[in-house]
Amino acid sequence: MVFLALTVCVPIKLRCPLFFALLFALLFAPMQVVAAPTPVPNPKPDVTAMSYFTGTWTCHQMLRGKDRPDTSTSMMDLNDRWIKTTDVAPVFDSYRTSPVNSTTYTTYDASVKRYVQVEVDDFGGYGIAYSSGWAGDSIVWSDKSAPNGAVTMTTINKVSDSEYNWNVDGTMANGNPRQPQHGICKKTVS
Repeated sequence: MVFLALTVCVPIKLRCPLFFALLFALLFAPMQVVAAPTPVPNPKPDVTAMSYFTGTWTCHQMLRGKDRPDTSTSMMDLNDRWIKTTDVAPVFDSYRTSPVNSTTYTTYDASVKRYVQVEVDDFGGYGIAYSSGWAGDSIVWSDKSAPNGAVTMTTINKVSDSEYNWNVDGTMANGNPRQPQHGICKKTVS
């Protein structure tokens, strides 16, 4: 290539310096090397301990002297990083004239070694609860997210692979105990 440049530049003396400058720039300019992107660590949380809840569950609770049913369905979601639970509690008395629909996401935060639940509903309610995990056949969720300082403690007890019961207690904003609630859930066999 250099020989070709010399033979071309000899007859045309004015353009040679410009031609050599361009040739030098092309041949000896530093080449940009594009580095491969550095992979970002992105491990999936281990939520296998909560896989007990996957599937469809029918739950019942006595509220104001009547049976309050609801149905929840749980499945893996968001690239298998969360368990998504959708819950529908239909109208059941004159105080509840609309169904309550809620969605709860559950995952494990390895950095603080605890499970996390984030719940929202179509009444504008929300909650953030934490648990250290199962202790035998029981798991306790603590929700301190209420802006008024109320604390909710939910205890779930496995009865079998297809049944559990739950109890909710805690304290109201004024520090007094809240009225306990309890219910039972059974897995729907498909």
